[in-house]
Amino acid sequence: PGSVLYFKPGTLVLVGYSSTSPGSLHTMGTTTSPVTFKTVKGGPGSWQGVMLYGGNSTLNYLQITGGGLINFQSVQSALYVDKTANIATSGTTISNSSGYGVYYYRTGTGCTTAAPDDFTYGAGISKCKFFCVDDNTGSGSCKKQ
Repeated sequence: PGSVLYFKPGTLVLVGYSSTSPGSLHTMGTTTSPVTFKTVKGGPGSWQGVMLYGGNSTLNYLQITGGGLINFQSVQSALYVDKTANIATSGTTISNSSGYGVYYYRTGTGCTTAAPDDFTYGAGISKCKFFCVDDNTGSGSCKKQ
């Protein structure tokens, strides 16, 4: 708890991008000692952000600051959650993003359930985008469960 990870400008943290061995990300911050991901330069879009493909990730008290350059299907976000990724979150904050805070890309039964959205967002950013592959719309929802 309480760790700060600084990334070079433009960095993408890619988790679980393997069909044979999907990975996962687990941050175990606390209310008083969150885990922080950011760049030295700071500012919206100063680094890409975190992409979760597959696996089961847990984001407890993670602060993602200054991301938002992930560009998937012309949607920019600081955190991208792919259709095969599962996440559990608690106390996670996304701020200073140049795009959406979170982009959920879902298919099949994932389209019929709400995406977990218990994130806190900094002022001035679009919170969450949900896209359903099956009907090619954003018919799902981003809301607290």
